[in-house]
Amino acid sequence: MKAQAFMLDAVMSSILMMFLILVVFSFAYARIDSLKSELNDFKQQEKLFFASQALVMTSGIPRNWTAIDVKAVGLAKYENNTVMHHELSLDKIGRMLELGEEKTYELLKLPQNSCITIRTRSKSIGFDCVHKGVKVIRFALCGGEECVVELS
Repeated sequence: MKAQAFMLDAVMSSILMMFLILVVFSFAYARIDSLKSELNDFKQQEKLFFASQALVMTSGIPRNWTAIDVKAVGLAKYENNTVMHHELSLDKIGRMLELGEEKTYELLKLPQNSCITIRTRSKSIGFDCVHKGVKVIRFALCGGEECVVELS
């Protein structure tokens, strides 16, 4: 009788131990999955940040680029041998729109499902897209008017 009770205790404790191990692994898997999602969001945010830096802090390459010769997109004005950080050229914004979304995103090393919009108080400039997911917002001047540059 004692052997049967011992065997029943051993089986029950083994089942309980396996259940606890299963619970621990499921929590660990959920946490790892969450960390992967956070890492992907961080990588996307990093790409968007560097693209926003290029847009508002540089005038592009060459400095007075056109759709034909552009090597790097930058929207900052260039006056008197100085890049005017956070002061965007309306002309360059127009040239970026002429480039189109595909070419702009390629030059900025962004995925094709990205979105760039530039808004002032009176109008919205940029590509016809909807922001989703991770977003980077920068503030600048557009033709002397405050504007918001959004990338997602």
